[in-house]
Amino acid sequence: MNKTAVILLFGLIFSLMPVDDPGGFFINLGPAQQMIESLLQQRSEQMFFCAFTLAFGLLHLILFLFSPASKGNLYYSIFLLFYTAAIFADIQSGYIARDPESIFFYLRLHRMLIPFTSIFCLRFIYAVFYDKCPRQFPAFVILMLSVWVVISLYPVEHFDVFVILNLLVQLEIVRVITVAILRKKDGAWILAAGYLLLGFFGAYDTLLDLGIMAPLNQVTNAYYFGLAGLVVAMSVYLARDFARSAQR
Repeated sequence: MNKTAVILLFGLIFSLMPVDDPGGFFINLGPAQQMIESLLQQRSEQMFFCAFTLAFGLLHLILFLFSPASKGNLYYSIFLLFYTAAIFADIQSGYIARDPESIFFYLRLHRMLIPFTSIFCLRFIYAVFYDKCPRQFPAFVILMLSVWVVISLYPVEHFDVFVILNLLVQLEIVRVITVAILRKKDGAWILAAGYLLLGFFGAYDTLLDLGIMAPLNQVTNAYYFGLAGLVVAMSVYLARDFARSAQR
């Protein structure tokens, strides 16, 4: 595997984790005005994407209510609603809450929500490519619930446990989509394009974190753009499937 592929893979994996910081305290030295503008921009981006994911989540929940047979809409909407809640908790802990107790409360809430985003994202992928849920899915659920217990009790100290074990879930998602493309499953390329876009912007953030490159146009959180592309790709796939079902 060449270096570009490795960077894209790690970018994809870490972009799928709705985490902006590992908790704790940091000291960032720099021009005060520039730092304030950067924080305000990051908060605005998070608030916009929070509303963005909420809107798509509610839309696909409504589509499921109109067509209960389309389980993909249900799992996708639950995935987005958990993701929205995780972003909201992250905004509260990082920008809104002031006293230590409130900050820690929202940090813990954020940690408690994100394992469910992985569970329902995987369940959505299974729903669109398999007629029956694969036998390995319960194992992933047990894995994520075990992680949920650990990071609920120790949201800062042992969050790396989630980061490591979540790699297995994300690699499974990549595997399922890759197999679907190789088997020429209808519409698989749409989801692949969304994940590739996410991997591209995730790779950009990874290169920034490693200090290999400087931000382009002061964009330091590009994974939002990639995640927006993934959300749109998933929605296009489901809307396409919904339209075909309505014509039958």
